[in-house]
Amino acid sequence: KASLDDLLMAARARSLIVQRWPQSEVSAKDGILVVHTPAVLAQEEKVSSEITELVQDVEGVKGVRVSVRPLI
Repeated sequence: KASLDDLLMAARARSLIVQRWPQSEVSAKDGILVVHTPAVLAQEEKVSSEITELVQDVEGVKGVRVSVRPLI
């Protein structure tokens, strides 16, 4: 059941993130969302806090980790 809950949580979170950051990859394990997204490194902190704010109220989220990959 936990893995199904994590899949559902990741899908809900991705639906919130994808409009602004369409290349984001979202996964979840034990209630922790992991988001990998390309962005300008100078905006890393801003992007991370915006994504965290967007998904923090998704049911089941216990924590959020955002990893910004530099745009090339």
